[in-house]
Amino acid sequence: MNLTEAVEGIVEIVRANRDALTTVLTNRSLVLKELAAGRIFTIPEEHWNSRVFFISGFVHFREKKDGVCSLYEIAVYPWFRGQGFGKILVERLQERETIIRLKCSVRNKIAQKLWKDCGFKEVGIETKWNRRKGRESTYKVLEWRRKNGNV
Repeated sequence: MNLTEAVEGIVEIVRANRDALTTVLTNRSLVLKELAAGRIFTIPEEHWNSRVFFISGFVHFREKKDGVCSLYEIAVYPWFRGQGFGKILVERLQERETIIRLKCSVRNKIAQKLWKDCGFKEVGIETKWNRRKGRESTYKVLEWRRKNGNV
């Protein structure tokens, strides 16, 4: 898969998940920039099969100066949800990071299960104004830490 196909795949997943994402990936040039900087992972090709021949999911993150990786968003194309692709993406990020932090809506029970299954622990609660929804939203602040050098 070439870079153009990767960008188009991510843009399509963002569109398909528009209601759930608070995405900063608003245009192709930004997606390209984040891919080139290594801040977006997609499902590795070794997990593809006859049904998966394009990008089926991605994770967008940023490594902070304090050594904490902020996971901004994770999305899987609707056809491929419930098949373990989200967990594959998280595990791929866990292989390279020591600390990962994210925010998850208290209403998103499916995502909360994923984070728990991947070893994340709640470290706080945050409420902020959601302009898109026109109301306050409450988020769990979750964190994962590498244990003794192991994922």
